[in-house]
Amino acid sequence: MFSARRSCSTELVSRYRGLCPPAPKPRWLGRTRSSCIVGSARFRALGGYDDKLNFNEDAEFDRRLIKSGGRIWLADDLVVTYVPRKNTISLFKQYVKHGRGRAHTFARHGGRYRIRHFILPSIAPIIILALLAPFYWPIAVPASAWALVCLSYGIVLGIKHRDFCSAASGYASMVMQIAWSCGHWQETIAIRAKRLFGARESRRRMPANSGFPDQVSDFPDGPN
Repeated sequence: MFSARRSCSTELVSRYRGLCPPAPKPRWLGRTRSSCIVGSARFRALGGYDDKLNFNEDAEFDRRLIKSGGRIWLADDLVVTYVPRKNTISLFKQYVKHGRGRAHTFARHGGRYRIRHFILPSIAPIIILALLAPFYWPIAVPASAWALVCLSYGIVLGIKHRDFCSAASGYASMVMQIAWSCGHWQETIAIRAKRLFGARESRRRMPANSGFPDQVSDFPDGPN
């Protein structure tokens, strides 16, 4: 039995229980949402976490677990206390790793893409385009609309709960989304570069009488 329980991750406002979304109904999941309890025997049998990664190793393990025939149960009777990051820089670094991890896991294991998988990666590109607004102002519209939605959502929460920290959640969501998008592109580009230059190097090292190049890893190691 593998159990998981979604924790409130609204960052700046997570300490206010009234802002946490209601606990989801118990059900089988395709991956964990936050925390997971795994039997030690099964964990070791699957090789545990990939020690070459320092990001999203739990989600990558989940994919191997599911592929091996394991199942993950979302339990509503387990409570997880989430401690948010203390400042913008640490929050940004955290979500860069989340974005890198998701890109890495998809590249390694594949999976079905959903609409949200295209929305978050688009954040960094539209912000870069917005920097060119002095030359053509309409290209700043997507980034401006995104920022307006995030900040407005925070203000609505602040008014609803009469709390300043709640109002700041819009700012926190912007930081998280920008960082996730940057991390996603960082890892995607690193993987593509590894494939491209690794394949070229392999062809240079391939013996003249060999019809097959050496095996090339598609996945760069995690940062030191």
